[in-house]
Amino acid sequence: MNLIKKIQVVYTADTQTGAINFIDQDKQSLAPSVTVSGLSGTAVSHKSVAPTIQFLINQGYKLVTDGTLNATYDKDTKIPQTFKVILTKNAVSQLTTSLIPVDETGHMILSKTTQVTGVPGDLIKETNYPTVPGYTVVPDQKLVVPQAPVGTLVKYKADIQKAVVAFVDQNGQPIITSQVFSGPTRTVLDHSQVATYIQDAINKGYSLVSDSTVNARFDTDSQSVQGFKVVLTPIVQVKTDTDGPKKTDTSETVVPPTDTSQPVVTPQTTAQTAPVTEAGQTVASETAPTQTVDQKNQQPTTDGQETSGGTAVSNHEKTAAPVNQVSAQAVGVKSPQIQNTSTDLPQSNGTNSETTQAVPQLPQTNEQHQTTTIIGMLVLSLAALLGLAPKRKRHAR
Repeated sequence: MNLIKKIQVVYTADTQTGAINFIDQDKQSLAPSVTVSGLSGTAVSHKSVAPTIQFLINQGYKLVTDGTLNATYDKDTKIPQTFKVILTKNAVSQLTTSLIPVDETGHMILSKTTQVTGVPGDLIKETNYPTVPGYTVVPDQKLVVPQAPVGTLVKYKADIQKAVVAFVDQNGQPIITSQVFSGPTRTVLDHSQVATYIQDAINKGYSLVSDSTVNARFDTDSQSVQGFKVVLTPIVQVKTDTDGPKKTDTSETVVPPTDTSQPVVTPQTTAQTAPVTEAGQTVASETAPTQTVDQKNQQPTTDGQETSGGTAVSNHEKTAAPVNQVSAQAVGVKSPQIQNTSTDLPQSNGTNSETTQAVPQLPQTNEQHQTTTIIGMLVLSLAALLGLAPKRKRHAR
């Protein structure tokens, strides 16, 4: 009789290997492949795939298919197994950022800003940086589009500007040599440097009229030289008279007499004036003959007549008495007053019925001439009265 005996054979599973590839829908690799291994027929562990998938999601991708989910190793030990994880780029919204110029200290520069639109993280090209007059872009900043809609600061370095200061007079003529100064864009010009040259001009006899460099700043035009002007004027030397201002003599002119006992006065007014009574009526005056005085006997005579005890003076030696004074005194009315330029004698108030005669005076600087003039006027008046007596007698006859 034949007996059948069963023999149990135990097999051990082979270890299979596989490669997990991360690609997009265009089969472009997105990350390095990950190698995994396991026994034939066992499930592929997802722990080896998850870290790479999360990294790609953070980069803006989303998962389309994961060939490792519920996958098992095959039984072909000769050919490595392949698993695919497919992802696609998310439709990310682009952001617009403003490029803001600032100086090296971070202070904003007053200038127009420009804007750049792109995907967050994209590099901003330097050609997109705004152009700022008087400043130069700091190189190698490697700015990118931000993740949020905020401004992007772009650093600039100030250029060196030049300025010429001219020192001229009010006619534009140079006084001293023009000077060149320099400084960074938009900085204040150092006035202490200019003041040294202004002081030099003042020492040469000039005074400052205007100075355009006060609180002045360098401009932003690096292609031209800036100009400033300092205007000065010569100082005029004024000589002062220590004797004081000269006084103008407004009194009448007195001709020195040849004989000190008989002064001759030249009146200010030569016009004859008809006498007027206090009632306002004009009195017809008769022209009196020329009276002369014998200097020895003090006797008045008319033309061609002899005095008792003396000989009449010839016509060319006679001194004429003013006609208006004789006529006014003869009728007993007021004679026209002569303007008194001296403040020493009061003028008549016009209430006295008797004849009023203003006495001319010299300035107060010569009292001796003033006294002589008064005496001369009194002598002439007396001579006129004495000479009128014979005339009245002839009328009476």
